[in-house]
Amino acid sequence: LRAGDGTYQADVLDRAVGRGEFGDAVILASIHPGFYGEWNFNPSWTRVQPLRFAKAWGFSLNNMKLTMNFIRECAVAVDFGSSLSLETAIFNRPTVFVGFNGPDDTKIPWHKKISVAYQYYTHLRYILDVHGVEIASNEKELVEKIKKYLENPSLHKEGRTRVVENL
Repeated sequence: LRAGDGTYQADVLDRAVGRGEFGDAVILASIHPGFYGEWNFNPSWTRVQPLRFAKAWGFSLNNMKLTMNFIRECAVAVDFGSSLSLETAIFNRPTVFVGFNGPDDTKIPWHKKISVAYQYYTHLRYILDVHGVEIASNEKELVEKIKKYLENPSLHKEGRTRVVENL
């Protein structure tokens, strides 16, 4: 959703882990299968482990099982507006939506901003309307909201429960 490959946001998280803001967290980063470009992840990162489960929606059954197990075991999911947020609700995992595109946000046309997509994508409305996630509108909020969920994973549990009941 116009957030590129997530390199900018991954760098934000890598720096936060490096400062000890998430304890001894390891970040697993999986790029959306609809992103066809090459990853620009910095190879020196030690706390962000890039994973690619599928390209162009070519998920195998084993890839889907692996994805679901990662979701089931994660402490907090960070999502760029994927329908994966529905699965995080099923597994009752706190989720933070990235609501900013990065340093070039002011240059991106309104209709292509990730924050605008949250207002109109149907599968995102299900979880937003019942207050099942947090949206981070900048770097500082992303770190703060992840920390908040790490401290209290039951926050917004009722919203995640409603998503599962509604769908």
